[in-house]
Amino acid sequence: MATEWDALQHAYGSAEDTPPYLRQLLNEDPDVQAEALGMLDMSVLHQGSLYSSTPPAALFVAAILAHPQTLAEHESFFPWDDRTRPLRAALLDWLGQIADSASCGEAPGSEDVYRDEYDGEDKDELEAIRACRSIRPELYDAVEPFLDDPHPDTREAALGTVTVLLKAPDLAELVPRAAHRLRSVLAADGSRRERSSAALAMGTWGQDTTGLLDDPDPAVRTCAALATGCAGMPRATAVLLEALQNPAEADH
Repeated sequence: MATEWDALQHAYGSAEDTPPYLRQLLNEDPDVQAEALGMLDMSVLHQGSLYSSTPPAALFVAAILAHPQTLAEHESFFPWDDRTRPLRAALLDWLGQIADSASCGEAPGSEDVYRDEYDGEDKDELEAIRACRSIRPELYDAVEPFLDDPHPDTREAALGTVTVLLKAPDLAELVPRAAHRLRSVLAADGSRRERSSAALAMGTWGQDTTGLLDDPDPAVRTCAALATGCAGMPRATAVLLEALQNPAEADH
């Protein structure tokens, strides 16, 4: 069913100008792609706020993640972001920001946490939050395949977005599947950053990370020790103290 963009809103009013930017994400010019994502970031996800146009824009982005044009590498549209990476990685990060905004204030059994906090015009934001939460299963299905993408920046972005999505109470049943994939990441000879991020994600999801407390890499050990399930464990405490004794290396 076609989206009636002129009936939707973003940060600057009517979202009728949104479709051209969505189409430009698949433009052959990487600079055009970068600008299109920048404009979407400023309108349908302005400073982390959600609008009625955010869910359909997110679903469009999720649908094009596998398109070959998203492999194009470019610099960010924003001057404060000096990274050069595939558009696919940037799009995955963008979806993660939407998921993070949608989860704000959420806890198990509290899907109406905002009911008494919004009135008048703020009810539009409440509806946008609920709409973004409702599409999380579709977003997850689109993002998960990129956990083992050949490009490290894309894998990292996918992991960050999956980690945020699986904090949602309604996606809890998907945690074991994602954890299985991350165990493969942890067993592989990947980068310190990737393996540490996987350990942090596992701990965030309540998975057992005790087997990583003796990992050869001190960064992985430390990230594993931060898991809630390690609270009160002498070995985990020792790992954290070890990191704190060398704060410069721990920060690195």
